[in-house]
Amino acid sequence: MIPFLPKQTAARKNFGAVDLDVAWQEWQIAMNARAAVYRVFSLDAQVARAREANEGLQQSTDAMRKATEAHEKTVLDLAAVESASQDSRATMLALQQEFEKQRLGLNRILGVEPETDVTLR
Repeated sequence: MIPFLPKQTAARKNFGAVDLDVAWQEWQIAMNARAAVYRVFSLDAQVARAREANEGLQQSTDAMRKATEAHEKTVLDLAAVESASQDSRATMLALQQEFEKQRLGLNRILGVEPETDVTLR
């Protein structure tokens, strides 16, 4: 009976260490999920602003194109506006791609299917 007591004490200490290890892993997962939620929220807002800017620049490009056709503006003016519009579109697409990447990462952390659209508040 005496040799069994040290083993039992060691097993209890090991059990407590396992509990702490599991709690630490759960805490890390929760913090990673929290950071992922913030990234997704932030990128969603950035994508919305980029989309608005892109639409505005597209309207400006269309107006400039009409003004160029009416010989009220030069082709150089049109080229500058088109370049800005293309840069805006590239930025918007890059943000959308990063948003989708972060959304998929959040889904992975949460353990849901990639196609699932997780509603965040």
